[in-house]
Amino acid sequence: MIFTIRGPIPAAYDVIKDFQPAAAAIVALLAASLAYFSAVKKVNFDRDVRRTDQTAARLALLIRLRSRAARLQRTVIVYAKEQKFNYWNFAASYPKEETDFEEAWQKLELIPADCMDPLETARYFIRLGQEAMKMVDIKPYHPDMSAEFWEGQQALGTKMAKMLRENCEIIAKNCTILDQRLEPHIIELRKALDAA
Repeated sequence: MIFTIRGPIPAAYDVIKDFQPAAAAIVALLAASLAYFSAVKKVNFDRDVRRTDQTAARLALLIRLRSRAARLQRTVIVYAKEQKFNYWNFAASYPKEETDFEEAWQKLELIPADCMDPLETARYFIRLGQEAMKMVDIKPYHPDMSAEFWEGQQALGTKMAKMLRENCEIIAKNCTILDQRLEPHIIELRKALDAA
């Protein structure tokens, strides 16, 4: 079976053929719009994921910082309130490194503004105590020591104990402030993560 066209093509084809470029342009515009809206959705999704990750990282940092501040406060308050302050016992248990405080200080942009001052003050006095103990080499009693040397060591230990006790009071006070100020920020971040 063979079909043939006889005569002129109906006028409708002439009209449609004139709109063929316009129809192609409309299809291209729809495809471009679809691609654009898909890209925007992807960017928004990636932004939400990044924001959630940043919120989770900030929350983790603040929880570690609050936990360490509370533990440090409980440790140093014992020495700040102790009646007979023994330098050697204190030196053995004084914080050697405060990695959580240092990490928080390195990521200061994640720390709430109202927490920066107590963090820096506690960090400063921890370091001050560490530096003071490094500068002064106080030795515990040993039978080979002369009486004069031992008396000098005891006097030096007493002076250091007074300074370190004051350090402990300042550290404890600032750790308490830090703990109290971090709590509402942690609650807020937890709510933000739950809502995400």
